[in-house]
Amino acid sequence: MKRADELTEAVLASRPRDRRALLRSAGIAQERMILAQEEHRDADAIAYAGKASHRLDEFLRLGDATDSERIQISSEYGTWLWRTSTCTCTRKRFPTRNEPQK
Repeated sequence: MKRADELTEAVLASRPRDRRALLRSAGIAQERMILAQEEHRDADAIAYAGKASHRLDEFLRLGDATDSERIQISSEYGTWLWRTSTCTCTRKRFPTRNEPQK
């Protein structure tokens, strides 16, 4: 995953408005977020979640997203929201009503 991230970043460095690279970067960041959560690397999970969200926002700011791209983005945002809401790192920072603050 790290190598894929590096390659995508290299593409975006030379072509920051590359739609495919932005979507791929968001997907890679999302996968890295999930892996970090599974390994209890909370700081990394939060950083990857932020990167995925940022890339999706950049993509949407380009405008003219196709229906297929909108569906993909909705799915990725949904996964991102679900994963961050169930992450222990998020619960530590933002406890639910039933959870005591630590």
